[in-house]
Amino acid sequence: MSPMMQGPDEGLFLPWHPGQRVLFVVAHPDDLAIPAGAMVAAMTRGGILVQGLFVTSGQAGIPGVDPDEAKRIREREERHAAEILGHDPLFLGFMDGRVSAQDSALEDALRAAVARLRPDFVFTHRPDLHNDHVSVWRVMEKIAFDAMQSRERSAFRMFLLPQFYDPISWRDGALFIAVDATTLAIKRRALACYPSQLAINDFIPVELSRMIVHGYLAGTTHAEALLPWRPRYPLRPRPQSGSE
Repeated sequence: MSPMMQGPDEGLFLPWHPGQRVLFVVAHPDDLAIPAGAMVAAMTRGGILVQGLFVTSGQAGIPGVDPDEAKRIREREERHAAEILGHDPLFLGFMDGRVSAQDSALEDALRAAVARLRPDFVFTHRPDLHNDHVSVWRVMEKIAFDAMQSRERSAFRMFLLPQFYDPISWRDGALFIAVDATTLAIKRRALACYPSQLAINDFIPVELSRMIVHGYLAGTTHAEALLPWRPRYPLRPRPQSGSE
C-alpha cells in the first residue's frame, strides 16, 4: 500500500505500485535523502524501482578539501545512504556550483537517463536559492513539458522537492506524505551518512522538526512534502484525426 498523501481537500493514496519505476534527479549528494528519504524507503520496501541520479558529486561541498577528494568522500557517503534507503545511485560528474541549464551536455544526459529508465514518476528540485538546483529544475521542466507536448507513452508525472530550508504550506499547493515509525528510522540512519556535510551544517534537527510541522498539517506525526509539477505554458492542441 502506498503511503497516504494529504492535500488541501482530502486524504488519498499515491498511485505508486510494485514494479513501477521512479527517477529522482537532484544536483548533489544528500539532496535526495533530506527531503525524501522516508518516501524513498517506503517505495523501495514496496517493490518500486528507484534510481537516484546525481548531477554533480558535490566536489565543492567540503571547504578546504581538493575537489577530487571531495568527490570521493561525497560519493562514498551517498552510496552508504542509498544502501540504507534501497535505491541505486548514479553520478553524472558535472561540476558542483557550475551547473547550467544552458549546458547542452546536461540536457542530453538527463534526456538519456529518462529514455533509459522510462520512469512512471520523476522527482526533482523545487527552484530555490541554489543555482545548481534551479538549473536542474529548468532542464527537467523542459524535458517533462516536451514529453507532455508530444503525448508520448513514456510521459511521466513529475513532483518537486523542497529542501529543508524551503518551507511550504497548503497555500503553495503542497502535498504531504505520511511517514511511519519504520521509514522515519530508516531516514534518520540515512541522514547520518553525510558527516562531511553535518560538520558544516547539522541539518538533521531542522529536517526532523520540519517533518513534525508537515505531519501536523497532514494530521499525522511526521510527513514529507512535495509539489505536483504543472506546466507553466499551454500545451498545443492535439491534431484532429485526418488533419494535415
